[in-house]
Amino acid sequence: MRRRKRLQLSTVDCIIMIVLGLLIGTIFTFGMRYWNAPITQEQAIRVAATYTFHEPDYSTKRGKSLKAVNVSFSDHPQLSIDGACVTGELLDALDALQTGDVLELLLHPNSDSILSIRSGPQELLAFDHAISRLKGEATGFLLLGLFMYAGAAVGAFYLITGKAY
Repeated sequence: MRRRKRLQLSTVDCIIMIVLGLLIGTIFTFGMRYWNAPITQEQAIRVAATYTFHEPDYSTKRGKSLKAVNVSFSDHPQLSIDGACVTGELLDALDALQTGDVLELLLHPNSDSILSIRSGPQELLAFDHAISRLKGEATGFLLLGLFMYAGAAVGAFYLITGKAY
């Protein structure tokens, strides 16, 4: 019969697990809920801005996944569209824009992320689609946050029970 190897953690490992678990768990659990909080169109910030160009921002840590699309304007600071909200159709529509086109935008009040883009009568990014995608992303981060809290609890358990060496 084979003996199971027990998890052995040093006191320093336990303290690191507690600190990182609490810090990262709080950011993932509460920060993302704040930055991506569901809002109504009336709560969004309305902006009209003159388009100059856009640039996809790819994450090198997760392969070549799209992190965001940064959109620059001649009369407004640069804004971004969260990668969770970006579709192939949106990228095609952004590619078709001309410098000088005036865009009507709805921005999230907590993060200044673009939630809706309208160019004249054409809707490039639908508000409801963006809110739905951000809600799904926030749920994923909530689960990661809870996992980090669990790691902190394991570290605290080992420290309190004296199982840390």
